[in-house]
Amino acid sequence: MLCKMPKCHERCMSIGLAVSCDKVYFIHDIIKGKPNSIRYLKIKRGLSFIKTLDFQNFSAVLYLDISHNYLLSICHFRDNASIFDSLNLARSVDVSENRVTRLSEFCFLGLFSLNDLILQGNKINRIDTGAFWGLESLDTLDLSFNQISILKNGYFQGIETLVFLNLHGNNIKIMESDVFSVIIIKYLGSPSYRVC
Repeated sequence: MLCKMPKCHERCMSIGLAVSCDKVYFIHDIIKGKPNSIRYLKIKRGLSFIKTLDFQNFSAVLYLDISHNYLLSICHFRDNASIFDSLNLARSVDVSENRVTRLSEFCFLGLFSLNDLILQGNKINRIDTGAFWGLESLDTLDLSFNQISILKNGYFQGIETLVFLNLHGNNIKIMESDVFSVIIIKYLGSPSYRVC
């Protein structure tokens, strides 16, 4: 069923409360009408940037999939708001297979209910202290197949407990002694390291 209410962009489809878009370049073009009714939002093969207020009308989204795009950055922070600031009900965010290189401080601020954060297959080589600040509900963090070579103390500050942390496919050469001191991890996905 194609989008009827709210009215979708011509490259989007809607089934119930889910909207899936292919080759849409601007988030504000996706929905005409009331985007607050959308629970699942999937945008692939079009986005090259996201502005700070792009998701402000999508506050009911529970599952956001912006994987397989051309995003270089997802960590814009302006006027005390992050890109994800209005997505405080979101349970899962998938940003895999983009071109993100850095996770800066307060990158995911606003995602207070988030359980799963998938960042697999980017080019992340820098994580600033406080990048994961505010992710108290996070269960799964997938950083696999990035370019992480150093795990510094403070990288996981803001996360209290993780059921699964996936670091597989990175070339980790240095891991500081207290990198996991602020977090409890049940399962670590990494071929090279064990957490004792």
